[in-house]
Order: sequence, then C-alpha cells, then structure tokens
Amino acid sequence: RLPAAYTATGRLFMAHMEEKELYEYVLHLPLKPYTNKSIIDPYKLFDKLVLEKDQGYQMVEEEIEDGLVSLAVP
Repeated sequence: RLPAAYTATGRLFMAHMEEKELYEYVLHLPLKPYTNKSIIDPYKLFDKLVLEKDQGYQMVEEEIEDGLVSLAVP
C-alpha cells in the first residue's frame, strides 16, 4: 500500500477536495523523502494540487521510487 501523496490516484482524489479540506489534510500527511524528487513540503504539495486540479489528470514522476511514473485520469 503506497501513500496517497505519492501516487497519481491519491493525488487525483486529493485535487478534487474542497481547498480548505485539502489544506488541512495535506498538513497532516506523513511526507517522506522516498527519492530526491519526493515533495516533502506540505505547502508545496498543496499548491501543486490546486494548480493542477483543472488539467484533468495527475502524474507523479519518481517521487516514491526512482524510474516509476504513475498517471491517473478520472
């Protein structure tokens, strides 16, 4: 089981939360540096999710494992 913050599917669900709910949720996530590309700053993750909400998909590139890229589309 992978952490939602580092999977495209998890981020897809998070990106569609109400902003206030998302903000509170992200502040309590256990963000860890799995790779040198992992987002470990909750404010940076929140901003990224808000900015990418309307793009229609979520992609996570090498944040949980080097070489692993995941894509989620509703």
